[in-house]
Amino acid sequence: MIVFSAERLESLLREAKKIAILAVGNPLRGDDAVGVFVGKAIKDRVPADVYICEMMPENYLFRIASGNYTHAIIVDAADAKTKPGSIFFIEHDEIGDMAISTHAFPLSFTVDFLEGNGIKTIVIGVQPKNTSISEELSEDVENAAKKLSEVLIYVINKVFSKDQTSSRISGSGAHHQKTKK
Repeated sequence: MIVFSAERLESLLREAKKIAILAVGNPLRGDDAVGVFVGKAIKDRVPADVYICEMMPENYLFRIASGNYTHAIIVDAADAKTKPGSIFFIEHDEIGDMAISTHAFPLSFTVDFLEGNGIKTIVIGVQPKNTSISEELSEDVENAAKKLSEVLIYVINKVFSKDQTSSRISGSGAHHQKTKK
């Protein structure tokens, strides 16, 4: 587990040409819905395709694998035994060690599938406080979700604005367009 930072995210996205964001979680299990909350908050504010997967990210895998994505970001609740609302990167070898969300397939399957299709996959976890039956996020997790949303919006827009500037200078004409799903 690596503490989340905008700088590290920007570094991980440096070579991104097209990004898929998988917003994962159960909207009926309190803080487990943090990924869905973040996905809804950023959906029309980033030059990336945001998939509100809820509990079934595996339902989007073939669409993402065939969509010419270079990068995928998965946002989900993850129990890393840290302070509620903590935001962190989950390394691929740590996925099996953490209790991550309530979806049908293990998240490691999703990551392995995406990586196996040449898509660099970044997993961002948020430490939940309460995953009992509820449609509300706890205050700590809601604050973390708002912070994470703002950082994602800032960094993804920054990464693509740099890329567009250099593309215009080089005359390649490359551009990134939001696609609604």
